[in-house]
Amino acid sequence: VNFTAEPVDTSTVILKWDYKSNFDNFWIYRGIAKDNLIHIRSVAPILPIFNLEYWDRDVEEGVTYWYAVSAVDSAFANKESQLSGMVSAKPNKNPHVEDVQFVPDDKIKVIFSEPMSKSVLDEGNYTVIPVDVSVSSAVFSKSGHEVLLTVEPPFYESGEYILEFSTRIKDMDNTSLGFHSVLEKFNVEFESNPPYLKEVETEGNYITLTYSVPMDESTTLVKENYVIEPVLEIDEVLSGGESADKVMIKLKTDVPAGYFGRTFTVTAKNVKSAEGIEITEGTGNTISLYLLPQDLSNVFVYPNPYKAVNGNGYVTFANLTENAKIRIADISGRLLNTIEVTGGNGSINWYLDKDDGQKVPSGIYIYYVEGNNSSKKGKLAVIR
Repeated sequence: VNFTAEPVDTSTVILKWDYKSNFDNFWIYRGIAKDNLIHIRSVAPILPIFNLEYWDRDVEEGVTYWYAVSAVDSAFANKESQLSGMVSAKPNKNPHVEDVQFVPDDKIKVIFSEPMSKSVLDEGNYTVIPVDVSVSSAVFSKSGHEVLLTVEPPFYESGEYILEFSTRIKDMDNTSLGFHSVLEKFNVEFESNPPYLKEVETEGNYITLTYSVPMDESTTLVKENYVIEPVLEIDEVLSGGESADKVMIKLKTDVPAGYFGRTFTVTAKNVKSAEGIEITEGTGNTISLYLLPQDLSNVFVYPNPYKAVNGNGYVTFANLTENAKIRIADISGRLLNTIEVTGGNGSINWYLDKDDGQKVPSGIYIYYVEGNNSSKKGKLAVIR
């Protein structure tokens, strides 16, 4: 049980599993295809410890390997059990931290060598040394290469600090920073205090930005001074009310900004504080929107209809809750495929295939989506 495979570096994969009974051996299977696993190793249990690991060092960088394990007990006629569920791992170079930067007054920007997994969004994976502050939140920026951390309370003293990274931080291929925690130094300076984007909220078609200080509205209410990526067209920028540190961006879209099921970044440029200090490009002028819907009322599929002549081989279900189940059936109600979404980012692709891997033909298909105590039913057309 709990069989896992994790890449260690370019030439090693570590396998781990638990077991609840005494067995003679465990047989490890490996292959580069799910349907072609071969026995590569036997591992004897170490009692009374009921968990094992095996380091596979006969692997190549960049190749995806599939693994399974079985239990062997000579006391039974069929001495070998069925295979465990299959897991995969792709040996790769370990990601590394390229830079750590202080963003006044309560943020730290971390730049990684490659796009990282959602593990970087767990504030428990960071420790600030030697000051009595803690990381309270983490958001993606720059397509996953960067993470903006918020600390509580804010920094109040200039000096050199250390940010400690947990070994649980991993890249998109599940490769960790290493088996030892990583320590990176960064400097906190308060000589100048340029404004920065502090918070972001959405409601309907409006995005509300909060700056760190009161701003000069002759610069912050100019819509050309904002860019939203992936591209969303801005209708106008309005004052946030009595507080000069807020602005409201109105979008030219009928889809509520907070329910796209994607990560968006808002970048401000050429804006100045009320004291005339311009926001610094690359340091606090970008903030991310990573919001997921709380129900499935706004789920949709695109492109719909799917046309093979223009398509790329899949359709996308968008506006999903973080955990969801999608069942796809033909017009007669026969179930063709089931897609499980766990810890998702609001969208997932269906490659127009059945559960046996065969592609579906042209036709009308019904999809049923369930998640977070809500559901949605719809139709999808496929034109081959």
